[in-house]
Amino acid sequence: MVVIQLSGGNDGLNTVVPYGCGHYYDKRPTLSIPPDDLITINGTLGLHPSLTGLSELHKRGQLAIVLGAGYQNSSRSHCRSTDIWQTAKPTTLSTTGWLGRLLAELDHPSGLKSSFPSAVYLENSCPMTLAGSAPLGILPKGAAQAAPAGPGEQPRLIAYPPNSFAQKIALVSQMIIAGYDTRVYFLSLTGFDTHTNQKLVHNDLLQQLSVGISTFQTNLQHHGLANNVLTITFSEFGRRLAENPEYGTDHGAAAPHFVIGGAIDGGLYGQYPNLNQLESADLKPTVDFRAIYATIIERWFGADSRSILGERFDLLAFV
Repeated sequence: MVVIQLSGGNDGLNTVVPYGCGHYYDKRPTLSIPPDDLITINGTLGLHPSLTGLSELHKRGQLAIVLGAGYQNSSRSHCRSTDIWQTAKPTTLSTTGWLGRLLAELDHPSGLKSSFPSAVYLENSCPMTLAGSAPLGILPKGAAQAAPAGPGEQPRLIAYPPNSFAQKIALVSQMIIAGYDTRVYFLSLTGFDTHTNQKLVHNDLLQQLSVGISTFQTNLQHHGLANNVLTITFSEFGRRLAENPEYGTDHGAAAPHFVIGGAIDGGLYGQYPNLNQLESADLKPTVDFRAIYATIIERWFGADSRSILGERFDLLAFV
């Protein structure tokens, strides 16, 4: 599985756009995206025009969009909300991440031994989501960049763009195609804290995300591995409905998130939050983000989600 953090709080309203709701245009006189510019999903929702690569995956049934993901009483703090998403513990502090707990449960009872690490993170420090109750073979960023391709020959890849995010996901595809049996890869795309002059910055970030993921999927497809890999995105929170005076958006709550893979059932899951029923100027979550995790734990990894998350959640049908 590949986990992509959209660091800073991605504006979900301009990612999956509720163009069928006039309230969206009323509250965003300069930031709203005209209906004719959108990549239409259905009669009320459209993708940001920069997401052409993800749109193609959606047409092929390889992109699931979970609408309104979040949690009750959302924190507006970057640090605290990031910890909540990474630990899956909204009301308590935790020293372990949900993936760290999952990997510990998967690896140690079975006695699995591997020459490759259980998790690879392509960042400067280990993310909380991989912190576990048992030691894991986590490969730091520098070591990952210097790592050999694996037991096979150097895989030939369709070229990725020269930006840093694309180069990170290119390395992940290289490791997967070369035969690493690593279970989880973690990387991030930063810059989503768009309080000022959001439009151009957000356009560029979403284009990087879309091209990076679509190229990644194409490379996996060419090597017969598209059905073996699940990719998910998350961000610490969405943005508020109303744009601010600096032509940006401020910290919010619920937002859509993506699940990508050749073996998933693509489409829309959950309900888009009602823009006319806000809570403290924010969108109300319609899907508990832990339902996404529970679905992955149960149906992708075949583990017990309650032991990882502490309670049961309704599973979604994307797997």
